[in-house]
Parts: sequence; C-alpha cells; structure tokens
Amino acid sequence: MLLHIGHHPADDSASSSAESQAAQRWAIRASLAVAVLMLVGKLAAYYITGSTAIFSDALESVVHLGATAMASRVN
Repeated sequence: MLLHIGHHPADDSASSSAESQAAQRWAIRASLAVAVLMLVGKLAAYYITGSTAIFSDALESVVHLGATAMASRVN
C-alpha cells in the first residue's frame, strides 16, 4: 500500500479486506475450474489411450479437486 500525504492507512482497511476476500474467492474458483478441467482432460486421455499411468494421474487429480473444494469451504 502506498502512503500519500494526508492519507491514513486505516481508512482503507475495510475496503482492502473486502478486496482481499474477493481476490481469494476468485483464486479458489479459478483453482476449482482448473482442477475440474484437468480431471476431465486426464480421464479423456485415459479413455483414448488406455494408459494406466494417465488413469493413475487422473485419480490423483480427484484428490487435488477434493482438497481444493475443502479449501473453498474454509474461506
């Protein structure tokens, strides 16, 4: 935060807190969207190739998606 002459940092505390919370919500939603897209992409790759390595990675993506969903509940 930049300080200017005549500017008191406490004046912006409520708005910066709201902005911070909005930024956190946006980041969590973006993370959830990416997790879902990655899971769908990996499952599609598994169905196309039949690769157990890709299927294993898709299962790991389920764990990532669950952890991201739990983090969204905390905030």
